Amino acid sequence: MAKRRFFAGKGAFPVLVHLGGGVSVRGEDIIALSDLQRQQSLQNEALIGQFRRKGQLRVLAGKTKTLVICRQRTRDVCYLSSVGVRTLRRRMEERQLIELREVQHG
Repeated sequence: MAKRRFFAGKGAFPVLVHLGGGVSVRGEDIIALSDLQRQQSLQNEALIGQFRRKGQLRVLAGKTKTLVICRQRTRDVCYLSSVGVRTLRRRMEERQLIELREVQHG
């Protein structure tokens, strides 16, 4: 059986992951998460600078805890989120469990 995509409601919208600051993205579009509270590395700083120069950095409300890189259409966008990396991972895992349940019971 081919894997079906799970959509909330009547198939109108994909399941979203809330990043904070009123922003949600499709879970499947999240490429990378990095915990900025534990890991202030030169690599993270370089990534943030690169996205800032390209105009693809989005700083969300609140204290920055997590760097989130997402695919948006044909480019990548970096969000600096106030939601912790563990919370974001849990939200993504919950989404995957819902998707797996739909495949198994569908």
